[in-house]
Amino acid sequence: MQERIAGCEAQLQQLDGQVVSLKGEFESKKGLEIELKNSLAKAEATLTAASSLLGKLSGEKSRWEAQVSLGNVPDHPISQSTPKFVRKQCVLCEKILAVLVLHTNYMMLHSTAQRLSRAL
Repeated sequence: MQERIAGCEAQLQQLDGQVVSLKGEFESKKGLEIELKNSLAKAEATLTAASSLLGKLSGEKSRWEAQVSLGNVPDHPISQSTPKFVRKQCVLCEKILAVLVLHTNYMMLHSTAQRLSRAL
């Protein structure tokens, strides 16, 4: 009888240790969840801002192209007669636009991958 009680107490201590371990793991996972939610919120905010800027830049490009095609602008914005610093700014804007497109695509893929991993 004493042996059985001792065995049960040993099992109880082992289970208590597992409970403590699982509680610690649970708290760790909750912290990771909060961190991931914050990261996702920040990424979504960045994606929204990038999409907005991309839309504005695309609209500006369309407006300029329309003005040039109608002859409302004396020079194409990146002609050789345009001052060098302006040409550099136009090239920089095109590069920024390209980076924003890549970033937007990455964020959409990342968001989709997260949704898929949650679904699995």
